[in-house]
Parts: sequence; C-alpha cells; structure tokens
Amino acid sequence: MKRLLSAVFALVAVFCFIMTAVACGEEKTPDTSASETVTEKEEENTTAPAISEPVTEPVTESATETATETESPATETATETESPATEATQGWLYEYSKAADYVDLDFAGKTFNIFYRWEPESMKPSGYGFVYDLYEDPENPDDMMTAAVAFRRNTMKLYYNCDVIGTPSLPSGDNVNALIDSGDAKYDMVISAYSINSYNQGTRYYNLMAMMNLSYDCWDRAIIRDLAFGGKIYGMTGDLTTTDEDYTFVLFFNKDLLKECNQPDPYELVRSNQWTMEKFFEIARACSKDLDGDNDMTKSDQFGLNARYDTWRYFYYGAGARFVSPIQDDGSVKWAANALGYEADVYAKALEILHDPCIGHAEGMLGAPDGIRESFGSGHAAFYVEGLYNIHYEEIETGLRDYEDLHFGILPAPKWNTEQTSYYSYVWEQGGFVGIPTTCNFQTAADFLNVYALATQATVQKAYIYSIAYSYASDPNVAEMLDIIMSNRIWCASLWIEKTVDASLCSDCNSNKNRLSSRLKSGQDKIMKAIEDAKNTNLNNPN
Repeated sequence: MKRLLSAVFALVAVFCFIMTAVACGEEKTPDTSASETVTEKEEENTTAPAISEPVTEPVTESATETATETESPATETATETESPATEATQGWLYEYSKAADYVDLDFAGKTFNIFYRWEPESMKPSGYGFVYDLYEDPENPDDMMTAAVAFRRNTMKLYYNCDVIGTPSLPSGDNVNALIDSGDAKYDMVISAYSINSYNQGTRYYNLMAMMNLSYDCWDRAIIRDLAFGGKIYGMTGDLTTTDEDYTFVLFFNKDLLKECNQPDPYELVRSNQWTMEKFFEIARACSKDLDGDNDMTKSDQFGLNARYDTWRYFYYGAGARFVSPIQDDGSVKWAANALGYEADVYAKALEILHDPCIGHAEGMLGAPDGIRESFGSGHAAFYVEGLYNIHYEEIETGLRDYEDLHFGILPAPKWNTEQTSYYSYVWEQGGFVGIPTTCNFQTAADFLNVYALATQATVQKAYIYSIAYSYASDPNVAEMLDIIMSNRIWCASLWIEKTVDASLCSDCNSNKNRLSSRLKSGQDKIMKAIEDAKNTNLNNPN
C-alpha cells in the first residue's frame, strides 16, 4: 500500500518536509469512506524546496544503534547529524531508519545494477515506457526527483555498503531475457512493464513472495490479492518504484474553469461520498461551452471532458467492476463480470459520456480532434482522464506542469453510486513491475529487494508525491486524493493476463457500439482458460 500521509504533507508544505521511513508490522487498512480532510486550505503558490546531494561519509555502528521503542519490527534510527542529510538540503530532510531485520546488513561494496525502462522519443518511436525514479538528470541536479534519487543511492551506500546503478533500456527489453537465459548475471533487478507478470517467463525470475519481508508496508497488497497464484508472484510493485503511480489513471480538473462555471468543490464531493458518475456527468456538461457560437464543438471550444478511447476502463474499474474476482485462497479465480449487477449500466454510461458531443473530446474517437493533453493544458477542458505521468512527461512532450496558466487538481474516479464503499482506480498496462532474475544469489537479492524498497519509500516516494502535490499542482488536497487513489487500486487479472476482450471493448468504445454483453459471453471461456493456465504455470514453477 502506498503510504502518502497527506495530512502530514499539508502541515509542512510551506516550511519543511521531514521524511521518515519506519517499518510497520501490520498492513494499514485503507479508509474507504474518504471522509478525512486535510488541515489546510488550498495554497496556489506553494513551492517545494530544492534538495542537494547528501554526503556519504561513513558513520560508526555505535552512532547508528539508537533503537526506538516501537512495535515489532523494531527500528534503528539515525540522528539528524548521522543522517546523509546536510544543511544544504535547505529544509528537505530525509531521516532513514534501519529496520532491525537488516541492521547488520553489509553488501561489502557490491554494485547492484537495475535494468529499467527509459525510452524517450529518440529511442522508441512511441515514446512510452520510462521509469522516472531511477533517472538522474545531469543537466538539472537540483531537480527534486533527481536529487531524491541521488539521496537514495547515497543512503544505500552509507547504510548498506553498496552502490546502486541504473541501466536504461534499449527500445526492446528482449535482451534482458537473453542474458538471463545465458546465465549472465549482469542485472540484479529488472523493472519492466507487464511481461514479468504475464506468467510466460519460465524460470527467469524468482518468486517474490518468498523474498519479500511482508511485515513491511512498502509492498502493494492489492497486487498480491489480484495476481498472486498459490503464494507465488514474479512481478511486484510497491514503494520501491514510482512507475505504477505514473501509470495509475486519475481525473485531472481545471480549478479555474469549475469556479467560473459556479460548480461545487469536487474535493468536498469526494469527502462527502457524493462524487458519483452522475454528479461528474452533471458538472462536465455544465462546463461545456461553444465558445465561438458556431453550434459546432471543435478544439477551440470548451469541453467538459478530455479522454482517450479506452477511458471506459477508468469508469468501469472505478465503479468497482471486474471481469474476474481476486485470487481465492485455493488459487482459483471466479468469473465476476456481473457480480455487482450494474456493470452493463456503467459501460453504457461511459460510452454516453465519451460520445456526447457537448462533453467528450476524446483522442482516438471518431471525428474528435487530436491533442487532448494540450487542449486541457491550454484551458479548453474542465476534466482530463489520464495517467499521472502526464504531469511531468519527462523527455517526451510538454507535461501539465509546463502550462503556466493551468491550475489543476486531481480526483479519484467517481463512484457508480453513493452505496459504493470505496473509490477505486486502475493501472494502465505500462505500470512497472519489478522482477529479480534467477541468475542472482537468492539471499543477497532478497536482502537488497527489501532494504531498497524501504530506502525508496523514505526518499523517492516521498519526493514524488510531494513534487506532484506541492510543486506541480500547488495544492495540499492533491496529497489526500492520491492517498485515496493509491490505497484502492484494482489489478484485475483479466487485464494483465488475457487482453482479447479488453481490446475488443476498446474498439467498440471507439466506434460507439455497446457490445459488452456479447463480448463477455463469447470471451468468458477464453479469459478463464488463460487465467487457469497462468495459475498452473505459477504452481509448476520451481522458483
């Protein structure tokens, strides 16, 4: 589960941000009512402090062994002077705590090489697929994320006597599989898209369930719930990478447009459990305007919603709908496409919203103009559905952070109705999964996996959320909304294992044809067989 601690962020937004990674012994149950509020109002001009690279002078064991009296697992906390931080951090202080399980861990100077996806437009024509949390921009070392990545690297060196380097991928990651198959131990960790969890990797990767220290909350339990068969999973995420957050779909909204159209505060609608598809539809329609008065909605007019042709998924999963159930205790999966009773209504409403000429401005839809991000960024749409990566869009295109006159907020997907217990979100197929190649030493890799996740949780994860909420959006409410979004994500196995029905529904949505019932009827057996095959592959994998 992603621990974002939005209330803490709000209290320290103007002054300083103290980061603490403390290992917790129990999984925190997410607040499904979404009723908690932040303690400060929106601050449009809040900026985040810069981070300078920390020093890496070693500290003595006696200096770091100041145990705290907390519940198990106990932690060993370094004091401020013993932390890698210096006064040059200018108000941004990371305080890293060594978990008792790894207090004596020493990697004896080993260099851990992480293969990660970094495929900007110059390397891959599509421009998609990069891992933001391993990239250090040499031309902008004071960038918050670059500085946080450097800080984590030095933290690992200081506390665990190891170096961590990242190797950017080429346009194709197939060379990694070839290396593993040949026995080459060049990479100690691989961050890929969905291939590791497609269950066709044979014996290339270790079962992470046997490696993760599940007493820590740096692991995403939702993935285990939805994708682990028989206690085995070969691709995992959590606080050791921000890629899954980058590709989590959210609802951006233009705060100025909503105010100009006299619409209610959407944050309060979320908190009061009134943020539903019907309410969203109502507000989106109210914000749609034919600005030039020619009775024809074009890209120069004002839309209620900018989205992509596959945004039906956003509303469908946001309503809590699934094609299959979470993994059962015996490893089986149940067909759940009609479990709620209103799945067909959700899909129909999604198509209605996306194809309403007064509301939907959708990329890939018939007759719709291109450039939905640019349209939203320039103030021509009230809402915009996309992944979080559209904020920074590093090295590819202009991101939302680059539009100086845009004041945006972030919301979870609307509920279907007020009886729905939680706000749900989904992760697009490019969401990053971490795998550990079997060419690595098991115990060394397991130790590294856990301490790297804890160190990332304390540094890069905190900087990532802080940069979005306080630097790019300048809105403390965003931290609270991201907490809700990341705490209730759905990783439906059908989306990650068998995509035929999903692809067909995307095509149908593009052409505004509602074939949900027939698609599910004809595709049920194929989906369930693919998932059963994945289960058997998992159970038969010796790792």
